[in-house]
Amino acid sequence: MLPDDDLPGRRKNPHGIFATTDVAQEVSSKAVPLSGIVKTYLRATHIASISMAKRIDNLEDLSAFKLSEDDREKLFDLQHECTVSWTNKDGWPVSMPHSFVRSEGKFWVHTTTNRKRVQALRARPESCVVVSSLGTGMTGAMVTSKTIATVHDGDRDLVRWLLPLFLKRVGMGADEEAMNQQLSLLDTPNRVVVEFDPVQFFTYNSQALRQAVASSGYDRWSQK
Repeated sequence: MLPDDDLPGRRKNPHGIFATTDVAQEVSSKAVPLSGIVKTYLRATHIASISMAKRIDNLEDLSAFKLSEDDREKLFDLQHECTVSWTNKDGWPVSMPHSFVRSEGKFWVHTTTNRKRVQALRARPESCVVVSSLGTGMTGAMVTSKTIATVHDGDRDLVRWLLPLFLKRVGMGADEEAMNQQLSLLDTPNRVVVEFDPVQFFTYNSQALRQAVASSGYDRWSQK
């Protein structure tokens, strides 16, 4: 039996940051099976309303083809890899793929202090996190998040909160022994957590675009 603080949806580190599982959402989805059907219907209605709103005769302006908030959050649940972007001291944009944990509406990654990105994000926290649906069950979903980064130096509790969540999310640490081995390799003195707090989202829904184009008479435009 787990203590209360370790129950899914209630576990938090000393900073008051909750783990990714939302127990209320789990209870809701199990107690009301129709909720999934309703959400699917609403998504289909949302896509259909976009498709019918405007006849497509060119692909100049795609700003109407956005993800709903529910689909955006679904993407963040399904995908565990993102691209993090920052700038170096000369103003050049630099990017690196990262596996991430999503909690409290933020993106959390870990790395070590000898990485140049850590120094750069300390100096220039304005950053960007990009997530796509490639490799997930979703189709054509993309999100760019303008973010403010915080490097949590020397916070061992935060590192030890994040690492188990990270390992479970990427499918590592299948059992207790495997988890402990991975943690012993990753829980190093210079490991830090970097928090990315979104300030704005830009989304794209290519599935909605495909339907709109097809309904406008271009039924072979995306065929290979």
